[in-house]
Amino acid sequence: AVRYEWQRLTTRLAPDWRVRDGNTLTWLPSTNRFWMIGGWNGYQAPDGFSTIPEGSYPPENTTNEVWSSADGISWRLELPHGHLGFERRHVHSTLVFEEALWVIGGDSHQGHYNHDVLRSEDGLAWTEVLAPGAPPWSPRALQISGVYAGALWTGGGQDLVGPEEDYRYHNDLWRSEDGSHWTQVAPDAPASESRWGGCGMVSSFVAWRSRMWL
Repeated sequence: AVRYEWQRLTTRLAPDWRVRDGNTLTWLPSTNRFWMIGGWNGYQAPDGFSTIPEGSYPPENTTNEVWSSADGISWRLELPHGHLGFERRHVHSTLVFEEALWVIGGDSHQGHYNHDVLRSEDGLAWTEVLAPGAPPWSPRALQISGVYAGALWTGGGQDLVGPEEDYRYHNDLWRSEDGSHWTQVAPDAPASESRWGGCGMVSSFVAWRSRMWL
């Protein structure tokens, strides 16, 4: 038998850290650091991110903070809440591809979707590879992304804006070798023995044993 155990490294990341969910944690080898991006918190400031009255729409309950750590114990705030590098988001995808961090998508807490693709080589300076509205897939929340066979992959997700009766769960699939030019590998279609059903809010596609897993 093989046994694995988890060790709690710290109970609080930093004095100004605010609890959150839907953030991503990614190790970028070129920086030798973990990078934590975004997240959601339903509290009012200072415990949360919102500085507008409760019940306002769109809410200000997501963040675009960027934190980093070399050991998972000591953390520093690299980019503050509300910085101009990219839009606030949570449940986005953060991937390592071509020695850079890539962020794809998010949700609809801003009153619209995070419909973009971002890239950073150091976690600090961010480039909009595809500006909001530019990706060829339909706007959506909670899409699924991964790296496989020398390319970025994304697809799936669900609709969360508009009439609930019009919501759709997606299972289309897109592929790109540069993050800018995307090819549709499969369109939305009914689930079958060879097609996973439409879904969102899944962590990521995983490359393992020369295959891609969901």
